Amino acid sequence: MHKIVAAESGGEPYIGKVAVAAVIFNRVNQNSSEFGFGLEGVLTKKNAFTPYNYKTSEVDMGANEVTEEIKKAVQEARKGEDPTNGRLFFCTREHAKKTSTKEIPLVIGDHCFYYEFFY
Repeated sequence: MHKIVAAESGGEPYIGKVAVAAVIFNRVNQNSSEFGFGLEGVLTKKNAFTPYNYKTSEVDMGANEVTEEIKKAVQEARKGEDPTNGRLFFCTREHAKKTSTKEIPLVIGDHCFYYEFFY
């Protein structure tokens, strides 16, 4: 989980890291085939997280590393901190500009957070 959060939000402010971790836990709490069952199922769901290669089970960390801040953000989200208020999806602002959605996203750092799948 730390690697996914680092890869997805390594350059984001602390609250953005907590938000990405919260989305993962929100998906776990859905306990559905849409997102996968349990933490491992959510993290390894095909096409769920860009940095995860489901064929090799490797995470492309890019230039990001698992830092103490990442670990703290994951722990905070695990304890129930959720700046997204239950949202289940996120993307970069750049990607959000290219998609059409009726929902106005919650913006934290460079990510937009959504309740529903938007593209």
